[in-house]
Amino acid sequence: MPEGEITVVNYKGGGDAAVWLDKACEGEPVIFPLWPNDYPEFLCVYLKPSGELGVPSSRTAMMSVVGPDHLWFCRVPRAEFVALTDLEE
Repeated sequence: MPEGEITVVNYKGGGDAAVWLDKACEGEPVIFPLWPNDYPEFLCVYLKPSGELGVPSSRTAMMSVVGPDHLWFCRVPRAEFVALTDLEE
């Protein structure tokens, strides 16, 4: 992903993306996100009530979309995220 970009992806797994992200994430979902120190092995991912799922490519991009309608999962393993979404490496 280019620096400063937000990529919206589709969840390809079965069931609810929120349940999957809650299980995959190492930590609790939050409204105000923290950028993972070990990016890109771990991603910061948002989920909106509409079902939109997005992943920023930088802390700057992440901060550009922070808002009360975004639930953030801040330590999602990249390999698992790529396997269950249409995110391209």
